[in-house]
Amino acid sequence: NFNFTPQIDLINPQSWSKYRSAEINIKSTRLANQLSLRTVFETATAGYYNIASLTEQIATTEEVLKGATSIQQIVTQKFQNGLARSQDVNNASATLLSLRDRLAQLLYLKQQQETALRNLCNIPTAQPLQISWEKINEAPISTAPKSNLFSRQAELQSRMLTSELRAARFAMLPVVSLVYYQGWQKNSNLAFNDNAVDWIQSKYIGLKISLPFPPDVSRITASYTARINAQMAALNALQARQQNETGNELLMNEYKRILS
Repeated sequence: NFNFTPQIDLINPQSWSKYRSAEINIKSTRLANQLSLRTVFETATAGYYNIASLTEQIATTEEVLKGATSIQQIVTQKFQNGLARSQDVNNASATLLSLRDRLAQLLYLKQQQETALRNLCNIPTAQPLQISWEKINEAPISTAPKSNLFSRQAELQSRMLTSELRAARFAMLPVVSLVYYQGWQKNSNLAFNDNAVDWIQSKYIGLKISLPFPPDVSRITASYTARINAQMAALNALQARQQNETGNELLMNEYKRILS
């Protein structure tokens, strides 16, 4: 005996809802990639600003160090001539050592930031970094940041869980399928494949309605859990929109403060 029975679901609300969830999940994945790219941009921008700030601090510290070196030399000469106390020399020397230590720390931090920026942006070591506050000051200030990636991701998550809730509820609805059957068999008590007996063919086509009965407890529990998850996701989406607006405003104020 052999047969084949293809079946096509004509009305399957649960599958339709799961297909919708898959579409939303694809959009959510693309958005997650954009968020990862945004993180890279933010890290690179922070590194650029840190290097520019450290460069200015190093230049200022070097100028102060020159002055402290001259003062230390003058105080030492006065001490040798009996015009200054040893405490004055110690204070001048301590200030000089503190500035040198501060300069060494700034140079080390700048080297770390440059190495991190090169690794992040795949910049060759032989290629010099051109970083200055002049280029930063030339950057236009947007009147209002419009980044909404986090809120969009939360909204997609809410939509996907809502679709999952719909699928869990639709799982308790009947499914209408188109069924086709075709089979062949031999009825013989003499041999497994008796050539003296003709093949008997049977086939039919029709509709099949599948309905869970009695109601499946696991499906009811899944529907209840999906409803709670959808409600929580909706609240998270609302909170994400509020945080997104506040975050954009804080970013704008911080950007203006840095350049002021």
